[in-house]
Amino acid sequence: MAAADGSTKRCPKCESSKPVSEFGVSKQRPDGLRGWCKACHNASERARWSRLSDEAKASTLARHKRWRKQHPELMRQYVRDHQKRNPEKTFANYIRWRSNNKKTVRAWARASAARRKGAAGKYTKADIALLMRAQRGRCAYCGTHIKKKFHVDHIQPIALGGSNDRRNLQLTCAKCNCSKKAQDPIEYAQSIGRLL
Repeated sequence: MAAADGSTKRCPKCESSKPVSEFGVSKQRPDGLRGWCKACHNASERARWSRLSDEAKASTLARHKRWRKQHPELMRQYVRDHQKRNPEKTFANYIRWRSNNKKTVRAWARASAARRKGAAGKYTKADIALLMRAQRGRCAYCGTHIKKKFHVDHIQPIALGGSNDRRNLQLTCAKCNCSKKAQDPIEYAQSIGRLL
């Protein structure tokens, strides 16, 4: 039962009065709120889920996946609404995702910078992994080990008309990439004694 002023509601499961923000939305109920508080409702759902067989869990997950595929616009709207209602949680999830996907974030940042400069083409994290295997984890210029820290270098610099395509990329150490800057690759190789 909600309070007269509508600021609190009593949960019959845990038998405590809580703010209405602690109750989920229910269009079927007269007050527009679920009967149980969020904590009790979530505990009940977790208990129900743990009692299901593996086949029932797989079937439920498959059904949910199909529904999400069939209703992409509803899913996008749900995500947008959830993010508006929970800005702090959304931001925390975003920060956690960025820290767990540093290579992807770096690739996006480089692609964005290349687009701003008008370079055509793009590459992915998988392309970088392929380059790392092809170069055997060594800098393209000096040959030092770069498996932990490396720069993605455009062989023909974007400033000189090079593309952002994976065929125009090589992996270098920070020292070589920073000293090369926007030089022509042949001129730079000659300046460090790699070509005569």
